[in-house]
Amino acid sequence: MDDKYAKPVDVFTKYSIKSAYDKDKRRSEDEKMFGYQALTKGLSLYFQVDAADERLADIVKKALIGVKSIGRSKTAEYGLVEINVLDKPYSQAHSTENLISIDGKQYVVVYADSRLIFFDDNGMPTLQPTPKQLGVDRGIEVDMNKSQIRIFQYSPYNSKRCQYDSDRYGIEKGSVFVVRTDCFKIPADSTVGYYKNEGFGKVLFNPSFLCTDENGMCKISFKERSNETDLTYRSHEKLNSSDIDNVLIEYLRNKNKVAFVQNNIFKSVNEFIKLNFELFKGESFASQWGTIRTEASRIQKDTSIKNKVETLKLNLFGCKDREDDSKGYLTHGVEAKKWDEKNRIIILEKFITEQENNYKGLQECETKIMEIVINLASQMAKKCKNYD
Repeated sequence: MDDKYAKPVDVFTKYSIKSAYDKDKRRSEDEKMFGYQALTKGLSLYFQVDAADERLADIVKKALIGVKSIGRSKTAEYGLVEINVLDKPYSQAHSTENLISIDGKQYVVVYADSRLIFFDDNGMPTLQPTPKQLGVDRGIEVDMNKSQIRIFQYSPYNSKRCQYDSDRYGIEKGSVFVVRTDCFKIPADSTVGYYKNEGFGKVLFNPSFLCTDENGMCKISFKERSNETDLTYRSHEKLNSSDIDNVLIEYLRNKNKVAFVQNNIFKSVNEFIKLNFELFKGESFASQWGTIRTEASRIQKDTSIKNKVETLKLNLFGCKDREDDSKGYLTHGVEAKKWDEKNRIIILEKFITEQENNYKGLQECETKIMEIVINLASQMAKKCKNYD
């Protein structure tokens, strides 16, 4: 906010699902999934530093400028920022000495421009500060009926000691205190309360955006965001084009590709079932299709097997070039006779070969074929078992 307008600011966030890592098993740890709510890359934030001793200003400035890591999870993908000095100050509201008259009484409006933390005389946190604590030395009382405040509570984490400190209770930024007084002068120090070195305690006295007209209506209005050089407006031009839009388009493209492949898988399986189900009716075939599914799932999960489709075909149909090695599941024993009848084994083998030709040259070709076989075996086992 400045003295004339309230300017809207967009802050984009993203949510990511993470999982703890099990070093021994070299995979995600069980029951250790959690989420991150984070500000998106490209966000520009503005802040100021007030120094009570000007001799310290250059030291603080030197320590702040450059690439820094802030916030939580700095060892992961979060927290990297670049801090630079602003060439010109950004517009902001300021305090005034104009008292506000309500029902013939004079009041000072204290606006919390940051979070505020107060302690009472016994050193305990308090959410009802006195006029003096709010910077109004000659204040009579704080009119809580006219005030509007919100409170917060949190436990600060000390990264040096790797522990949480005691809970803090305070007044949230944006809260408004109405203090009755007969005389007011803006104090030299516009900060109140404690933990000022951490950014707490900044207040504004009688800012113009809280003043009202003769009818008691607020004078505030909203400005159209037309000037991208305005420092109070966070421009997302770069973020929209290079980050958000591209990421969204790539995400939708991948989802569409996955949906297309999945649709083809279901289409192929349904077509096989429609044409050939009559050949496999009965409980015995349900058991055999279940065995095929189990074998295909085992091969798919086995990371040591490189050529998974060839291994599956060898285990199901055997090796036709060498008679002594022809010991596939469907080519020997009791099952062989059933699968030889009505060319059942030829139909299945032809189906797998057709899928190989359809997905040949595509990325993750073997994975898709294995998914097709597993899906087919699963559906056929169910239909054969439930056939009346």
